[in-house]
Amino acid sequence: MGLRGRFSVAAGRGGSGAREGEYDDDEDSAKGMARLFCEVGEAYMSLIIEAVPAVRAPVEALLEVVAYPDFGICSMSFNFWHRLSRQLVNGLSSGGTNSSADEAAERERRRQFFQPAYERLVQLIRGRVRENESYATLSKDEKHEFRSSRDEVGDTLDDAAAVLGFGRCLSLLVEPLAALGAPPPPPPSPPPPQQGRAAANGGGNPSGDASGRGYDWRTAEAALFCIKSIHRHAISPGDASLQQLLEVLPGLPREFPQLQATVCSTIARYAKWLERSMQAGYCRPLLQQLLGLAVADLELPSGYCQPAAASAIRHLCEECGAFMGACLQDLLGLYNKVLRMGAAAGAPSGANGTLPTAEQSLLMQEEDVELIIAAVCQAVSQAAPPDQRSQAGVALLMPVLQQLRDVLAALGPPPPPPGPGVPPPAPVASSNPHLNPMVDRLAEVFGRTADSDVVAQMLMASWPVLDALMLRCAGCTKTTEHVLRTLRYGIKGAGRSAAQLLPTLLEVLPARFTATRHSAFLFIVSELVKFFGDDTSHDNTLSLILAGLITEAGRPLTSLATLTSSPDMVDDLFLLGLRALGYAPRLLLAPPGPLGADCRALVTLLDVAMIGCVMQHREANGSVLSFIARLTAPVTLARCPAAAADVLRAHLLPRAPVFVRLLLSCIAGTLPPGRVGIVSAALIGVVAFGATGPFASAGTDIASSQGLGWLTDALRAVPEVAATSSDKQAFLGAATAALRTGPVASGTGEGDMMGNGEGAPGGFYDDSGWEAACQEFADLCRRNKRARQAAQAALLPQELAAAVDNGERRRGR
Repeated sequence: MGLRGRFSVAAGRGGSGAREGEYDDDEDSAKGMARLFCEVGEAYMSLIIEAVPAVRAPVEALLEVVAYPDFGICSMSFNFWHRLSRQLVNGLSSGGTNSSADEAAERERRRQFFQPAYERLVQLIRGRVRENESYATLSKDEKHEFRSSRDEVGDTLDDAAAVLGFGRCLSLLVEPLAALGAPPPPPPSPPPPQQGRAAANGGGNPSGDASGRGYDWRTAEAALFCIKSIHRHAISPGDASLQQLLEVLPGLPREFPQLQATVCSTIARYAKWLERSMQAGYCRPLLQQLLGLAVADLELPSGYCQPAAASAIRHLCEECGAFMGACLQDLLGLYNKVLRMGAAAGAPSGANGTLPTAEQSLLMQEEDVELIIAAVCQAVSQAAPPDQRSQAGVALLMPVLQQLRDVLAALGPPPPPPGPGVPPPAPVASSNPHLNPMVDRLAEVFGRTADSDVVAQMLMASWPVLDALMLRCAGCTKTTEHVLRTLRYGIKGAGRSAAQLLPTLLEVLPARFTATRHSAFLFIVSELVKFFGDDTSHDNTLSLILAGLITEAGRPLTSLATLTSSPDMVDDLFLLGLRALGYAPRLLLAPPGPLGADCRALVTLLDVAMIGCVMQHREANGSVLSFIARLTAPVTLARCPAAAADVLRAHLLPRAPVFVRLLLSCIAGTLPPGRVGIVSAALIGVVAFGATGPFASAGTDIASSQGLGWLTDALRAVPEVAATSSDKQAFLGAATAALRTGPVASGTGEGDMMGNGEGAPGGFYDDSGWEAACQEFADLCRRNKRARQAAQAALLPQELAAAVDNGERRRGR
């Protein structure tokens, strides 16, 4: 008996005719046989892919595995069909022995050979995604298992579509939907919420046609789930079959939330195809129909499909926004409607802070509201004619801004400072949970509006409200963070058009930072440096903002304990320093005077870096070390006036010997071994800075290098128990070789300009031997606890050594 016959017998015994007590044994036998077939199929894939008549039998046997009623057995074959699909689509190259025409012909022959098998596969698994009538009564785990099995079927259908082509696969998947015929006419009036929920649970006969037959929405929903699973293969613009299917969607019964949720998901998946089709001149009337359908589904009495409807609106707006000129009024109407939902349902409104009306309390999750806000703003900014974009921006901004004004008015004046022994008042956000989401809505408006001039106008109009929120909520860290995030989105969206706001920010930001000490203020300045750093006309304003915030941020950071307790502040401080060095290093390295503000920013960063280079927090420490490496890189001074070199030497040279000892201690064991790479880049940068001339260059005689002198002195301090004289000499030789090789020719790049922590300067000296020497020296000094502690005690200043030792004891090192 062949493989097929054996599996058929096992499957037959395991069916409804099995005697009690035999079923489990037969089920195990069927599973074993199915597993054997799948393993054989995958093991002999190289033979099966040859597509000769002899392989039909094992392929048919695997189709019988697919047909088995138990999904656990059926799904065993899915990996085989996946691998076969990949081989048919991508794995048929002959290695150059045949012409491309011959290879294409052979690929097509094999595809046609396996096409009937894949057609049968689609027909067998498409029905497995249909919800059972008792689905609502299943447990949470059973529902999760069913959804997971649907996803597996969807992945296998995607593999089948790669072999069959989108058109043929679509025609197979549409068959169950077409067999249902036209849906019955809807009832004369929408059902009340109770009936809608009953329909969601599978009860009753909600379609209400005259025969009482009812519409099999579960079969329609299953067909649409399968159809959306193959969306990535829809590459032909204007595909008539797909267009016809999408045109049918608005006619499906709306009283079934599960069906409408899948309808919306299908629309979302095919939004990109719709955009390509409209670019080619097809399907333009279809856009407004599908958008109207998704908007209507937001109002279904059950909240089941609201997230799917919001997602459909988002995808249509993101992909097809340029074609939505005819939908602008509909979009603005939707926008104003959803603004009253979500967080606004619990927020005061009106000049007197009155509670929302019943209409405003329509249920919708805030995340769905923000999704729609972002989608509408993006579509309006793309579809509005250029001469109407400013007006459209006002229409989008004013409703959100008015809601924030109402919330601000309801908050009232800030409470007086609490007296001695009186606990501070609760944060504003805790008693007003709607506040932060309402602020985030404004961030979405800024972030999704494409025209920078329009965003700049919005930002200027919003500034009084944002500033008032900063002042009123200064004691609430979370709300301050949301307000500053919104301000940052506004500055990013406005770009250079935000220049008119610079004088105001110069006046306000330092004072607000002093009051709150929130590190997000440093991000605001970072965005300003990014957009205006290359424009010297703004240097006076930018340098004052930069010096003011950096100095104030670094003022309390005078010990390892204070740095360790404020890692976010340290990280953001040096990310700002990195951004300044990447976009406008002259602002930090300007000579003393009104413009340079007495180099306060540079001095603060260097002083904090002398402690921060040994702190344990990974992100903050990485930003400090990256700042040191970038500051000493030749590319930094190359982008500054000649006087910048004198400024840097005046402030770095007195600190450089200490930096060398600290960085060597980091290699010897103060920092984890995973950070040796970034430490090595910082150390060689400081050593190179002390070479004869501003920096060492290729071929320069560095025998009298001041930087090598600093390194030699530091190595002498390392006791023999940690490193012998020959070990130190080898390490010094590696440093000498790195300096003789010189820096790489180019150290710039977008990644470096952003200054993102450890990912910033990947090392400006192209000598892999130097990093290897640092790693070897690190392994040497860390070979035991005694060696590591002896090296740290010798290299670290007494105060830092004690702090590092205390930290190690707390961590149990």
